[in-house]
Amino acid sequence: MEEFLNKTRPFFASMSYGKQLFLLLSVAILLLILSSAFLTGIGVRFMCTDHIYFLRLVQFLNAIVLFLLPALLFSKWVNGGFWSYSQADIVPQGRMFPIVIGLSICILPVIAVLGYLNELVQLPAFFEKIEIWMREMEERSNDILLLMMETKTIPALLLNLLLMAIMPSICEEFFFRGALQPLLQKWSNNKHFAIWITAFIFSAIHLQFYGFIPRFLLGAYLGYLMLWTCSIWLPVFAHFLHNGITILLVFFVGKSGNPEFFEQITPEIMKQLLPWAALSLVGLFFGIQRLYKMREKEM
Repeated sequence: MEEFLNKTRPFFASMSYGKQLFLLLSVAILLLILSSAFLTGIGVRFMCTDHIYFLRLVQFLNAIVLFLLPALLFSKWVNGGFWSYSQADIVPQGRMFPIVIGLSICILPVIAVLGYLNELVQLPAFFEKIEIWMREMEERSNDILLLMMETKTIPALLLNLLLMAIMPSICEEFFFRGALQPLLQKWSNNKHFAIWITAFIFSAIHLQFYGFIPRFLLGAYLGYLMLWTCSIWLPVFAHFLHNGITILLVFFVGKSGNPEFFEQITPEIMKQLLPWAALSLVGLFFGIQRLYKMREKEM
């Protein structure tokens, strides 16, 4: 019987964790190269690289090709099923979802404060050229984001929710919390190390230095949700809420004649936001504690 099980095990299951990590990253890079070549061909052929529909196509394909497909293939090759490695077959308790909604609301002021502080970071003078390059990349990313989010119609809003909330929450979570984090946890035998390293990579891969710290915190929060609930679906839900709330705020505030709402955070606004952020930290503490106790009762 044992001999039969060994023969039927997925081929890559016997590889070392280091080789499995190399496999996961290699598949992601290879698929990204193929996708980039395909998108470049379309962009050059139709001269539409700055068109809103082309940018949305890039968003859609990159989410699937760079994150979701490598995670699913990795799970199949290492664990024998497309969904098993990420624990997507485990459905969390329904009572956990309202708690995650509360946590996602509580974390918004904290992320806003960290984002403001991140904007104030200045590199030493000898890194001036690097800082200029990073700011140019940040401005380019923000321009693309605003172009995609500046919409006045409900159909366009629903499309943005699909491309910028639903797709990233599923695809990125399957890759980072569903594949990379558990692999690093098995390799290092340290769950906290795996969560924070995954959060670091999650933030760094977005190539937005002036949003690095809040995204790093968000990645750690999603990582702990995965750890506490043993299911990918609560991190997916929390990621969707974070992106979705932002999109809805931009849509409704923009319709009221203030589309650059998030670029107008001043020191005065920060002073008013700090007490809310402190209160939110208390809410996060009790919400996380409640979630953890619910999971303990299940086990």
